[in-house]
Amino acid sequence: MYVPTMGDPNVIFSNTTGSLVNDPALEASFNGFVAAAGLEGFRGKIIPRNHDTTSGSSRINIRFQQEIGLFDIPAIGQSRLNLYLDIENLGNLLNNDWGRVEQVNVPFNFTAVDSVSLNTNGQYVYGSFDDFQDGINPERFFALPSVYKIQVGFKFEF
Repeated sequence: MYVPTMGDPNVIFSNTTGSLVNDPALEASFNGFVAAAGLEGFRGKIIPRNHDTTSGSSRINIRFQQEIGLFDIPAIGQSRLNLYLDIENLGNLLNNDWGRVEQVNVPFNFTAVDSVSLNTNGQYVYGSFDDFQDGINPERFFALPSVYKIQVGFKFEF
């Protein structure tokens, strides 16, 4: 994405495709986003690919297993019983803030400007974007991979 300088003559802010008239309110909102996102250093430049990354997440899985010898089966051999307890995402079991999966939606991109067009003067027209008044957090919480799971089972072998 090209980040325009303040008052950049190459960019018009408008929700009308191909507009020749700048909307100062949209421009101010976009400039607020640039400042809040820490993109001031990219004014007049294109942000490099993969400039930002999502936060990392980690999960701890643990298995307790016990094998118990049972009885001897003629012509087959010793039979065994394996008991196990699996805990997936142990961190989330201990604390709801641990083991959470938060990431940018697939295909792993974040759209700051939804509409970009060119007007007849050859200027970019930026429009239809989130004003980010509620904060800049493109990451989304994924509940299913974030919860813990406990599984108890057994396996009989002969």
